[in-house]
Amino acid sequence: SDSLPASEPAAAAAVTAASAREAALRAVGQLLYEKCGEAYRRRADRTRARLKARRAAAATAAAECVPSGLLEHSLRARFKLACYAELCQEWKAASAEYATAYTHLRQAAVAVAAAATEEGV
Repeated sequence: SDSLPASEPAAAAAVTAASAREAALRAVGQLLYEKCGEAYRRRADRTRARLKARRAAAATAAAECVPSGLLEHSLRARFKLACYAELCQEWKAASAEYATAYTHLRQAAVAVAAAATEEGV
């Protein structure tokens, strides 16, 4: 009469299996989080390298009086870097990149307005 009912061992086994599944899912989630963070950081590094190369090319173009489109490229690159930082949950970096992107956006708006005024539009 002191033995456990048949349903209690089955319930304990189900709880153990559920705990094991949750632990496995947490481990997979952590692995995916780390791998995605690494991938986004690599993408951000490539974007920074392209931006740096574009700036160097723009400096050369400015010396030769050739239009470079740096502002447009820089604007896109800064928003991209902000998104990558956000995906990596690097909130300070994301905020700084968004602030830089909006500064470039204001500069672009001023440049477009100035060009429209020169054309008489």
